Amino acid sequence: MNNSMEDKKQLLKAPHSVVMEERRNLTVTGVEDVDSFDEQTILAFTTQGELTIRGTGLHINSIDLRAGELQVEG
Repeated sequence: MNNSMEDKKQLLKAPHSVVMEERRNLTVTGVEDVDSFDEQTILAFTTQGELTIRGTGLHINSIDLRAGELQVEG
């Protein structure tokens, strides 16, 4: 079997998950960057592509790009 460089890069990427609790708390893993955010929209880039989070009163509780984790409340 011939593994390409792109296949190897995919294996090295952090796992990506989105977990919502009580429709108020959101935890996202596999986050590589946060491009923009305000109280209505958060634009994040994950290992699986762009993720747009919309709501009201959004607040980033914590962000750790080294661990690839974002925690949002709103």
